[in-house]
Amino acid sequence: MAESNKVGINDAAIADLRRRQRRARSLFQVFLWLMILGLLVPGTVLAVGIMSSKLDLTGSTFPVLALAVIVIPLLGLGGIMLMGGDRGKYRTALAVAENVEPLGFRYAYKPEKSVLDSIQTFTMFGNATTHVGQNYAAGELSGLDVELVDHAAIYGRGKYAVCSEQTIAMVHDTGLNLPDFSIAEKSWLHSLKKLVGLEGNALPGNPAFNERFAIQGRDMKTILSRITPPVADLMVSNGLSAESLDGHLLIFQNGHRATPEEYPQLAAAAVALAQTFQKQKPSPRT
Repeated sequence: MAESNKVGINDAAIADLRRRQRRARSLFQVFLWLMILGLLVPGTVLAVGIMSSKLDLTGSTFPVLALAVIVIPLLGLGGIMLMGGDRGKYRTALAVAENVEPLGFRYAYKPEKSVLDSIQTFTMFGNATTHVGQNYAAGELSGLDVELVDHAAIYGRGKYAVCSEQTIAMVHDTGLNLPDFSIAEKSWLHSLKKLVGLEGNALPGNPAFNERFAIQGRDMKTILSRITPPVADLMVSNGLSAESLDGHLLIFQNGHRATPEEYPQLAAAAVALAQTFQKQKPSPRT
């Protein structure tokens, strides 16, 4: 990823987003005029015809005009809503691309399939039926390879589907020698378990961390030894959930999609957490 740290690397992506934004704006105006004229033109003809008694209400012209007054404005309204959503998406995407540009991060409106496949390997999102990504950025920060992406994990299908959205940061090749683990925000299920006396794994001497996060993993003794006070404090103060898997670190704020301005902050927080783990890693045995 080191090659991505070049000023202007996102020029083509930014130009494409601006073209999309202009197209969405133009189509928005087209649909706006379609709604206005679709209401005014057939509506005026209909009103004048009825008032002047020149329109045969039993003929074929009346139902056509009446239908046009309803259908054409609805088509315009639908187009306005669709293009309004696209304008918002492209505006956000453009702001993300511009905010990661100073970091030297490469931006893409949609991530490659391999990125979503990588996220799916983590246990936190492994049970999702569908993975959707947008606003992808990747580059090197403080010597670490970092990827950022707006991610949606969809569980189930149809009307029963549940969607979890957040912006994810992944730090790769950290050399941290971390065990596999997950540290996630506690849910109502953990509160229920606490009521019936089924406490989960706790970090000794850190009630603020234990109140907020649940720890899972096999080698719990090693895991707890790596969650030192500086690591715990950083996670609590920034609301960071994390998972370590095969040397890769996945980090996010549960249910929070970063604003464009928060993209660099999330990258910095992810690197800070990785570096804090690195400072606390045990010395190799001699």
